[in-house]
Amino acid sequence: MNEKNIANIACKVLSIYVIVLGIKQISYLLSISLSGYLSLGFDRDIIIHAIFISILPSIILIAIGLILWIKSKKISSYMICEKESIEANEKRVNVYKLQSAAFSIIGIVILINLIPDIGNLISNLAVLSGKSIPKETIFRFEIKVSLTEIIIRFIIGLLLLFKSEGLTGFIRNFQHADVDE
Repeated sequence: MNEKNIANIACKVLSIYVIVLGIKQISYLLSISLSGYLSLGFDRDIIIHAIFISILPSIILIAIGLILWIKSKKISSYMICEKESIEANEKRVNVYKLQSAAFSIIGIVILINLIPDIGNLISNLAVLSGKSIPKETIFRFEIKVSLTEIIIRFIIGLLLLFKSEGLTGFIRNFQHADVDE
């Protein structure tokens, strides 16, 4: 089994995880949202609109999971790029390429886990836009903290996804550095 096959399997496992996460989020949001909106006596159209906005990030998660499954070979080819020619019968697995693929997969997980948080932030901003809330409230502070956290996680996820080979090289160089120098 070569690196691309392992990366392909990892993408498929990740896709199953993402689909299950999306389904779990939908059931959770429906059970919480529906009972909450009905108990407050909101209009039917408002309830449908609010529930749709609430489950949209979960639907996006499921779609991403399906895309990961369908495009796993192409994604694994991107994660494990072939710079040198390798004989077809060579069975040895390159640990550094696997490490690079693992970092890419972790980057994908981080980016996918941002989707519900972005949906939550958007819904909070929608609530804020309809009200005049003083600048110094705790709600505004919480939104700023959430936005900062999302941006930091987004940058880390992108770096792990697209710069995994550089990170693997850095780790390899760090591990092989002489202690005396």
